[in-house]
Amino acid sequence: MTALFPQVFPLMMREMWDAASAGADLIVYSPPSRQVTHQIAERLGVPHVLASLYPHHVVSREYSPGPGLRPTATNMEDHARVNRPLEPPLSDWVGQWRSDVLGLAPRDGYTEFRTDVHGNPTPVLHGFSPHVLKPAADWPEWVHTTGFWTLPHRAD
Repeated sequence: MTALFPQVFPLMMREMWDAASAGADLIVYSPPSRQVTHQIAERLGVPHVLASLYPHHVVSREYSPGPGLRPTATNMEDHARVNRPLEPPLSDWVGQWRSDVLGLAPRDGYTEFRTDVHGNPTPVLHGFSPHVLKPAADWPEWVHTTGFWTLPHRAD
């Protein structure tokens, strides 16, 4: 698996760019691509939104990013660990992709997904019910708990 990652990761990033570059007005992305996909929004000059099924990527004293979501003595440190910046070699691949594919110049904090290029906070949509997991009192106003996401049922 480790040997395949350098081959597969650039292909995945290329596919994301190819899909969005056809004319996206908004980039909605999930946590696994959080440090990459928002850069497509930067390139296109469109907003981006993080859509998540769990509260791991919004810092809170009420929820831990660890198992069970219960806050622990190391809760805030755990949030910092989960949301830490990319490290080499992954950061090198993303930087190369940013330059070669997107044509974007290097800049400090380019993998920071919690803000846009101007420093404005990234809206977050949490796809779980507020009856199942209550929105944390310390989440900022740009974090929205929308309820569960479902596809319309199609009658055949």
